Amino acid sequence: MKRHLLCLAAAWAGLVLVPAARASADWADRDRTMRGRLGEGAQRAAIVHRGGTERMVVALDLAPEGSEGSAWVLPVPASPEGVELGLLDRFPEYTGWSPRIEAFVAVRSFMSAVRDTQAYLWLRALLARLPTPGPPVPGRVGQPEHLAEGVVGRGQVEAWGLRAEVSRPGSPQEMAVFLRERTAGAIAPERLGVFEPYLSGDYALIVVRTVSRAQLIRESPDYTPGSSATGTRSPALLVEFPAERAFFPLLPTKAYGQDKVTVAVAVDECRAVAGRPLTAGEVFTRYYEQHESLEGAPHSFIELLPTVFPYTVAVVFSEAKDVRDDIWFTPHSPPDIVYADMVRKLSRPPSAAALWFLAVAVLSYLAGGVAGAVLYEQWSRYARLGLWNLLSLVGLTAAVYLARDRNGAKLTRRAPFVVLFIVSFMLLTALLNRLLLWPLG
Repeated sequence: MKRHLLCLAAAWAGLVLVPAARASADWADRDRTMRGRLGEGAQRAAIVHRGGTERMVVALDLAPEGSEGSAWVLPVPASPEGVELGLLDRFPEYTGWSPRIEAFVAVRSFMSAVRDTQAYLWLRALLARLPTPGPPVPGRVGQPEHLAEGVVGRGQVEAWGLRAEVSRPGSPQEMAVFLRERTAGAIAPERLGVFEPYLSGDYALIVVRTVSRAQLIRESPDYTPGSSATGTRSPALLVEFPAERAFFPLLPTKAYGQDKVTVAVAVDECRAVAGRPLTAGEVFTRYYEQHESLEGAPHSFIELLPTVFPYTVAVVFSEAKDVRDDIWFTPHSPPDIVYADMVRKLSRPPSAAALWFLAVAVLSYLAGGVAGAVLYEQWSRYARLGLWNLLSLVGLTAAVYLARDRNGAKLTRRAPFVVLFIVSFMLLTALLNRLLLWPLG
C-alpha cells in the first residue's frame, strides 16, 4: 500500500503543483499589435467586410521630416467607379482579448468550485485568500468617445494637406506617367514595376500624396512620420469598394527589396489567409474579441459592427523580396476558438451547475473506487461511498465513519481511506483540469 501511496503523491505533485505555476502563462494574450506604435516603416490596416463590400482604413506613413511631395499607392480589386475614398484624422484602436482567456478563466473557476468540495480548502481560503487572475474587465462599451473625422467622396478628395485620387491606367506606360506625375519622384522608377500585375485585372490605383507638409503637421500635431500609431490624430485613408472576399494589397511592399517589412491587418470575424502570400515564412494570425468601444473608428465601421465582435489580426514580418502575392481572407473556424466559445457558453447557469454536479459525482466515484481498491481490494462498494463527497468532505467523512462492511462491522482504516480519497480526488481533478485546458493551447 505504501508504494501505491507514494505513486499517488508523486503524480499529485506533478499534476497539481507544476500547472499551478504555469497557469497564467497566456494572460498576456491581448491584442497589442493594433494599438500604440508599431515601429518604423510598418504598415497597419483595419478591414470590415460585410455583404460583398469592403471598408478598409490604412494608416498613412507619408514622408520623413521636412520633405514634400511624398506619396502612397494602394491598389484595390475594383473599378474606379466603384471606389469611395476618404481621408481620416485617426486610425481605429483595437483593444481585444483572445476568447481563450475567458475560457481559461471559466475552466479555472469551474475546477476551483470542484476542488472546494474538500473542506480543508475552505479553511485555506479563509486564512489566506491568494489573488487570482480574473477575466478581462471591459472598458466603456457602446459608442466611441472619439470617432474618426474626415472627408469622403469619389474620384478625388483633399484634406489636411493631403490629396487622394483613384484611377485605372490601361498600360504600364500610362501607369508610369500617372504615378510619376502624382508622386513627383517620391517613388523610384525601378519600384513602379511592382504595380504592373494590377493592370491585367479589374484593379484601381489609389494615390495619396502630400500637397502641403506644413498643413499636414498643423492639422495632425501627434503625427510622427516613419511610425504607425493609434490613439492620436494621425492621417489615415478610408477606402470602400465591392469585393467577394476581404483583401489587403501586400504585393506593393515587394518594392522595398531586401528591407524588412512589418504589416499588421485587422479584419472582422474569424478568417484565415488564403494561399501563401510569402515565398518564405508565413502570415501569422491571431484571433481576438473586441469588448470595448472601438475608438477612432469611422462611422461606416460602427454602423456595421455589433457591440462585441470577433476579429482576426494577420501579421507579416519578412523581407520584402519574399512577398509574392496579396492577402485574401476566407472565413475560418479555428478549433481552439470554437472550443473556447463552447466553454464560455457552458460556463453560464444553469449549464455550469449541472456540469459541476456531474463532474463532482464522477470524480468522487472514481476517487472512492481507487481508495477502496488500494485499501480493501474492492471497487464498486467504495466508489459508491465516495459519492457522499457531493456533500463536501465533511459529508464523506461522516459517511465513512458510519459505514459498515459486508459483515456489518465498522470499517477499518477509515482515516487512511479519507486521506487516500483526498489524494485521489485532487489528482483526478488536476488531470481533468489539464485536459480541459489543453485545447486552449
